[in-house]
Amino acid sequence: EKVVHVAGDSQTVATVDEASCAPDGQGSEALCGVWTDDEYESGQSTFYYARAVEVPTCRWSTRKCNGLAAESRPDGCSDPAIAKTVQQRAVSSPVWVD
Repeated sequence: EKVVHVAGDSQTVATVDEASCAPDGQGSEALCGVWTDDEYESGQSTFYYARAVEVPTCRWSTRKCNGLAAESRPDGCSDPAIAKTVQQRAVSSPVWVD
């Protein structure tokens, strides 16, 4: 199994400020790429799929908590077990090659 970066900069680091939900850094607005598997061997069962990872954003609960005055926030707003951010992912169906 191998991950191959086909489009976009694999070194891009984008984060989000949890206090303001303002993004820090930038991803790509659009991605396009072409890739050929130079290691492919005819007759070998192989599968491929595409994966896209979104720039991190604040969770809906973080936005709600940030909108409240500090003294009005419920305990869940400061619970370390509840993630403050989320990073959405999209994955294609696999493409099988025999």
